Amino acid sequence: MAAFPTRTSVDGIGPKMDNIGGTLNERRTISPRRANVLRWIAAGCSRSTNRAWCFVRYVSAAADGVVIDTGSEGSAWQGAAPTVARTAQGIYTVTYAASYVNESDEAVAPNLIMAIVSPGQNAARLFGDWAIASGRIVTVRLVDSDNNLTDGSFGLAVW
Repeated sequence: MAAFPTRTSVDGIGPKMDNIGGTLNERRTISPRRANVLRWIAAGCSRSTNRAWCFVRYVSAAADGVVIDTGSEGSAWQGAAPTVARTAQGIYTVTYAASYVNESDEAVAPNLIMAIVSPGQNAARLFGDWAIASGRIVTVRLVDSDNNLTDGSFGLAVW
C-alpha cells in the first residue's frame, strides 16, 4: 500500500471494508461505512491537492538573492524545504529532494507533474510560467508585460 508522496487511487489504499461481525459501538469503533468514506476522501485528496508550496521572496541579484521566508513553505511529506536558486535574471529553480520517506519508511520519488506560479507584488506587472525536470526540479520564469525576464517574488504550488 505504500505509495505516498506519489498519487494513489482508492484501490491503492486497500479494499472496501465490510462488517462481518455484530453491531459495532460507533463511539469506540470505526465502522466499515466510515472507513470507506475516509478511504474515498484520502484517495481524492491524494489525486487532487497540491503536494507542496513555497513563497520565494526576491531580495537582490547577489549570490544569496533568493530566500524562502521562514514558515512560508510546506509539503504533504513534511520534509525539508526545497532549494531555491536564481540562475539568471527572472529565472529560478526550485529543487525538491530526489526522494522522501513514506509512511512505511521507504524512499519514494516525489514525481511532480504540474505547477502554478503566482508572481508577487512588484513595480511592474509580472507573469510566470514553469517547467518540471526529473519530477522534482521546477524552473520558474518571470516576465513583465513586454515579455522581458524580470526578477521578483513568487508563490509556487506543485502537484
